[in-house]
Amino acid sequence: MADVVMRKIGSTIIPVVIPCITKFHETFNKISSMSPETEAEVTAKSYTLWTEHGDWLGQIVLTSDGMFAGVTDYGNLNFSFAWRRTGDNDFRKFLIGLNTDYFATKMATGMGYIAHGKKIDQACKRFAEKILPPLQELLKKEIENQNS
Repeated sequence: MADVVMRKIGSTIIPVVIPCITKFHETFNKISSMSPETEAEVTAKSYTLWTEHGDWLGQIVLTSDGMFAGVTDYGNLNFSFAWRRTGDNDFRKFLIGLNTDYFATKMATGMGYIAHGKKIDQACKRFAEKILPPLQELLKKEIENQNS
């Protein structure tokens, strides 16, 4: 799945997650729900995205309760956002229906507490344009394969 290595930056030592180099991998993790209202189990799945030429684009983690997190070549600030009410029981279907402008806005919102401004908005737009379409294609294929 991933290796964790310790890196020294200045006088601080921090853990760094290094994704495995594989053509495609999936990880299912079961974590307990954060909502006190429900005892539903939340599942998480990791997707590794690749370009048409086989170059690594990024690693995306989706949870069944609507959380998106990504570490990619188009943003080393971990882009993330949580949609808690999507109107669909399958978060993947919700993501497939998004356009890049809306998605970019949500990525900027998710970072707003640490950074904001035109450069951040541009980085989020670039992230959305480069990452959302291949993720949508991967999710469509996954759903099609489950239904066949």
